Amino acid sequence: MSASLLEKLKQEKLVLDWRKQQTTRAMVFTTIKDILDELPRAYTKELYEQKCDVVYQHFYEAYMGQGKGIYRVNRGRLPRTNTKGRTQ
Repeated sequence: MSASLLEKLKQEKLVLDWRKQQTTRAMVFTTIKDILDELPRAYTKELYEQKCDVVYQHFYEAYMGQGKGIYRVNRGRLPRTNTKGRTQ
């Protein structure tokens, strides 16, 4: 599920400066809600909304668009972190 969400956002929504335009931010949030809505109904509506907000905030902080962010490929591996939890 998370991989399909990431791919969909990277291909369609996370363009250069996506965080600067309200319409683009709204499209990213809507896509997140649509994908998470496909999960089994294990949460209340309030908790579902909270989870959507958390996922959106993660993308907002971690992904700048145009291939910039923590999801760039590093020889097929995820970015390494040092002992203080910072990406190297």
